[in-house]
Amino acid sequence: MRGNAVFLYLDAFAPDKHEVEAAKRQYRKGGLGDVKLKRWLIEVLRSFVDPIRERRRELEAHPERVDAALEEGTARGQAVARETMLAVRRAMGIVYRFS
Repeated sequence: MRGNAVFLYLDAFAPDKHEVEAAKRQYRKGGLGDVKLKRWLIEVLRSFVDPIRERRRELEAHPERVDAALEEGTARGQAVARETMLAVRRAMGIVYRFS
């Protein structure tokens, strides 16, 4: 629905798209007020964000897990970068051999 930012967010975050479409129809007819619509959006956003907040609290309580994940990701990224750069050098004909 154009012109109503609440529906933009509901389209993006509400799990039941049919419910959003029904609310749009009701809103157009005048049977759904802005306050009720905004309260519904708050509920939808909270249900979307709450698991993210919980995961953040878990990670905050165990910073060693975050560090381990960062180290593992860095190592994997470096391995991929090494392979990519080797392929680039081979393609350019600038592979150097060291003894």
